[in-house]
Amino acid sequence: MSKKVILFLVFTLFLCLFNLAHADLAISEIMYDLDGADIDWVEVYNGDSADVDLTTLKLLISNSTSNHGIVSYAGSSILHQGEYAVIAVTSQVDAFIAKWGSTGNIFTSSFSLPNTTGKVEMNNGDKDVPMSSVTYDSSQGATGDGKSLQLVGGAWIASTPTPGASNQASDSDTDSDTDDTNDTNTSNDTNTTSSASNNASNGSASPKVAEQKIKAKILTNTLVFAQQPFEMQIDVSGIYGQKVVLGKAYWNFGDGGSLEQINDFGKFYHTYYYPGDYVLYLEYYERSSSPIPDATSKVIIKVVSIGVTITKVGGVEDFFIELTNNSVSDIDVSNWFINANGKTFILPKNSLIMSKKQMTISGKVTGFTYGDQSSLKLFSSTNEFIFDYNAPITKAKTLVRSAQKTQTPAVPSLSEQVSVSDLGASVALSDDAGESYFSYPMLTAFLFVGGSAGAVYFIRKRKIVSNAGDDFKILDE
Repeated sequence: MSKKVILFLVFTLFLCLFNLAHADLAISEIMYDLDGADIDWVEVYNGDSADVDLTTLKLLISNSTSNHGIVSYAGSSILHQGEYAVIAVTSQVDAFIAKWGSTGNIFTSSFSLPNTTGKVEMNNGDKDVPMSSVTYDSSQGATGDGKSLQLVGGAWIASTPTPGASNQASDSDTDSDTDDTNDTNTSNDTNTTSSASNNASNGSASPKVAEQKIKAKILTNTLVFAQQPFEMQIDVSGIYGQKVVLGKAYWNFGDGGSLEQINDFGKFYHTYYYPGDYVLYLEYYERSSSPIPDATSKVIIKVVSIGVTITKVGGVEDFFIELTNNSVSDIDVSNWFINANGKTFILPKNSLIMSKKQMTISGKVTGFTYGDQSSLKLFSSTNEFIFDYNAPITKAKTLVRSAQKTQTPAVPSLSEQVSVSDLGASVALSDDAGESYFSYPMLTAFLFVGGSAGAVYFIRKRKIVSNAGDDFKILDE
């Protein structure tokens, strides 16, 4: 046998193995018409013993000719046997997480599902060879009633959504199915099961087996601010769906910190001190002495820098402090405090500054007055330093402060005067105050000192030149 033939056979075997590795990847749930909100998503299930990297596959929808790429968002990009994944619309993933949480394997893709009739297909890059294909129609249900289409017992039914978990018919669906079962015999039931198995082996949607196991969820926000405490809690459900309040929970925050809770699953707070992406990992033990967790969960926490600064203060007659949130998200500044000249003002609870917006606080509320602006400092509720209003921010402000410290009179040029004015209250007082560090009294003093120095200079120069000889005489202009 020639080398070319051997290589060809090896390559063919490789392709066969690759296809087998994806043979039982099935579309198992479709949310195409949620009630009152456009949150489309598709759930897939890996029923094969081979792991599947979902980011190497493509999603094809009947209303588009594009073979949509799949991007990992939360959890693992690798699906092991018996695991599920949810593929949400990229622009709607935040709404999905707000409604169903961020646990499990979540992926994103740029697609939309028709609200009447559509086809959903998974493939490995070849649109003509789908690995799993499902055609749905609004006559099947799940049209604006909060339900999704789910594969249960080899049939597609409308039921309560279970993204990332086993499909189970709701009570009404179960009653309907029970009536149908009474009209059939044992032989028909066996044929139905056999037919479902045949569909799975042919690469079509595989039925899920109802799983009875303990589940643990992390309840928290996935976008938080550095140096800002945020709330989290564990939610544990037993094998029958009942709420569990006993056991042990072990938290690893991914920043070197950890926490253990025993028989007390109340809310608590954690603080990340530096921006970045952190893996928050949770283990639940039904018995605190058990070495192996009964359930695990993890989420990715994105930590961003706090962008709150003191941008403006008032004048003598109306002193105020303006805080600006430069971040892309709203931020809670409850229990933050401002300090100046030994005085402290604490912001009350539920104090929120919207993204790119300001909060202006009157001196009548804070107790600060004109003159305190030179030592204003902002701190978080955990006593972390946030902002110093008196610190140099721009070249123009540094120039003004330098002139104050060295006491060297200098009349600013026209361009410098414009720069100082443009800086607003971060350099001088606000426009409402009508004053600046270069006030009229100071300017008059500068001119007087400069004029006096000039007069002395010319008098001395005239005296020295006159004594040098009589060849010429300097006349006063």
